[in-house]
Amino acid sequence: MKLVYINDELATGDGSNSHAVGLMRAFTDILGQDNVITYPRPVDGSQMAVNLKAGKLRSKLKGLLAFIRFFRKKILSVKRSKEICADLNSKGFIPTHVIARATDFDITAIYVAQKYNARLVYEVNSPTFYERGVIKKEPMIGALEKWERRIINASDKVYVVSNVCRDMLCEHYGIDKDKFIVIPNGYMADLYTESADEKKKIRDEVRKKEGISDKFTVTFVGSLKTWHGIIEFCETAKLMQDNKNISFLVIGDGEMHDTIQNYVQNHSNMIFKGKMNLENMKKYLYASDLGIMPYVSKDKFYYSPLKMFDMIGSGLPFVGTSVGQVQEICESELSFDFLTDTNKNEVLRKRIEALEGSSELDQMRIKVQEYSKKASWNTRAQALIDQIN
Repeated sequence: MKLVYINDELATGDGSNSHAVGLMRAFTDILGQDNVITYPRPVDGSQMAVNLKAGKLRSKLKGLLAFIRFFRKKILSVKRSKEICADLNSKGFIPTHVIARATDFDITAIYVAQKYNARLVYEVNSPTFYERGVIKKEPMIGALEKWERRIINASDKVYVVSNVCRDMLCEHYGIDKDKFIVIPNGYMADLYTESADEKKKIRDEVRKKEGISDKFTVTFVGSLKTWHGIIEFCETAKLMQDNKNISFLVIGDGEMHDTIQNYVQNHSNMIFKGKMNLENMKKYLYASDLGIMPYVSKDKFYYSPLKMFDMIGSGLPFVGTSVGQVQEICESELSFDFLTDTNKNEVLRKRIEALEGSSELDQMRIKVQEYSKKASWNTRAQALIDQIN
């Protein structure tokens, strides 16, 4: 197999960068460096700061930006396609497969696949018609739907990260399920390589540095979005502020930054570290005792939570709302002990207190470590390669 992987997230600071880079590294490990070419050149997006002001500005100008993006992509993607083909020709690289992440109005993947008669695999993390049209209420939804239908029809296979995402696309566009490959997200196996003794040393150093050596530490890791249950997370911490044995830790940043910052300024039982690079994030996961995903329950939970898999990679047991793929993974691979029926603060408080220092938590940790053996990006990439080759 000769693979071209086209994914703009390879060069961004967004959360999906770790997905793109993790998958790219796995492709390279499996197929060999000479058999994989990526566009653009990958960077470690975890090193980039979150620009909160730019995010708010984009939200206000989403109408204007949608029109600019439409015309810009239609014009520039033709130029980009020709440049990629010229680069491939200069390297003597004839692709047999093209995998491309969803990008509005960008014909690059279609152009390159047709140029070399390669199989085209379209990678989808979220249904555009729903996320951009229903949730964000962006303009030009008709054009977006037309584009999404076009590239799905042009693809040999569509790789999605969840069953819910597949089902939404099938129902909306009337496409047979056989065209879809469902593979959840994963974690970078080459990130979590320390021995048990090395992990303990890192854990002790971080806990001493943060003043939590004697605390049961509950950690939220990920982007700070409303549907991630940030409000409920803070309400739970507030409810437990008199329990001096428990501390809360936040790794990540985003639109709910001010909510976390305001809580930390007025309470003493939470530490806010903001966005961290992957190496530092790993160390703080080692230093934690319990992960938490208090996600808001919603019918169309089409996501595959990346940070759930980072917790799995680090060996950290967690509890999460019984929704979407969190529920699927826990019920099929872990156990019901990892789930809560709701993200209400009283329920979360009781669950955290029940797990603190318990043998049940030890058993959950063992289950996580066992499942981690088959949840890395290498495992996911191999499963994808097996189905498209």
